[in-house]
Amino acid sequence: MKLSEAIPFPDAPEQSFKTWLAQCDKIVASKLGVGLHDMPDANWLDYYDDGLLPHDACGCAFEDQWRDEGADDLWQ
Repeated sequence: MKLSEAIPFPDAPEQSFKTWLAQCDKIVASKLGVGLHDMPDANWLDYYDDGLLPHDACGCAFEDQWRDEGADDLWQ
């Protein structure tokens, strides 16, 4: 892979996984007060590959992985 293929450009139609995941991290931090890496693992790459928007992916992570962690009151 060429370096230019690995670096997303601002006008690229799809955002890179790294950028997408950073957006998810911001959403989770704003709702729960902790980042993604402080929470149990979720299927982030699957959500990304399925074309979910970051907000929708965070909702899926909550439903799939975090609901039992006692975050119900924080996630709205």
